[in-house]
Amino acid sequence: MPHINIKKGHDIRISGKPDKNIASLNNPKTLAILPTDFKGVKPKLIVKEGDKVKIGSSLFFDKNNPDIKWASPGAGKIKNIEYGPRRVIQKIEILLSDNQENIEHKKYKRTDITNLGRKQVLSSILEANIFPIFRQRPFNIIPDPAISPRDIFVSAVDTSPLGVDLDMVMVDEVENFQAGMDVLNILTDGKVYLTTKPGSVLSSIQNVELNTISGPHPAGNIGIQIHHISHLKPGDSIWTINSQDVLTLGKLFLGGFYDPSKVVTLGGPCVSNPGHFRITQGATMASIIGDRLNKEDSRIISGDVLTGRGSSLEDYISYYD
Repeated sequence: MPHINIKKGHDIRISGKPDKNIASLNNPKTLAILPTDFKGVKPKLIVKEGDKVKIGSSLFFDKNNPDIKWASPGAGKIKNIEYGPRRVIQKIEILLSDNQENIEHKKYKRTDITNLGRKQVLSSILEANIFPIFRQRPFNIIPDPAISPRDIFVSAVDTSPLGVDLDMVMVDEVENFQAGMDVLNILTDGKVYLTTKPGSVLSSIQNVELNTISGPHPAGNIGIQIHHISHLKPGDSIWTINSQDVLTLGKLFLGGFYDPSKVVTLGGPCVSNPGHFRITQGATMASIIGDRLNKEDSRIISGDVLTGRGSSLEDYISYYD
């Protein structure tokens, strides 16, 4: 398989590196989705305060493309809808119920997935309200589902400071990841590129153009990989998707449900017991951090150290972070 060796870059050494175990956190009381996380989207509400929702229920859609909707990460009641200037929706908060009921979707065997057509696959993703997991290059925006991308790129390497060890996340999820990659192959007439580190647990994934990469940050950035593997030309449109969201796709088709969980890291010099944690999409910073801050003047960042946004204990983690 082709190997890319990145020579230019730098690995910033920051104390408080996360350990190699994945811990589960106590369920938060509220979750939220922040429409401001999505560049170029004009949100239109489907729900109102007091409405009951399930995991996977649609919360809002994009006025520019009404087929694209956003799924609720939890089951419960719409607690609060916060507006900003000019009535732009800033936040949709969900008060969670004891029964986390999930909307059920059709299940497929892996052998059945490969026989599906693009229209059928796209319809399943749109009906599950999870199409925003895809982003388009150029501009890093949510793509138009009606336009088939030239190629789709997936990076299974995170070289950002204090980033997630994706191999550790994937070690027990290879079947779901393979199903997700099979789905991606149906969505494009081009190629699906997967980039891993040498010796990755994902080296056995089939039906992909597999590349390995090594070197300092930003070797794990999808833009760097696109440039070295098959760079963008004028008029081209390609899609990208986070490797953990490939698992979301696989679970949707194999299990028939939307899984809003993901693994994040908590680390840095102000953190005691830094590590990897399995959280629910849209969790509060307070539920993730708990009592692990050992300095009062800590700076909290949602995302990685270099590209994340300033946050607070009362804030919620961003959709792509």
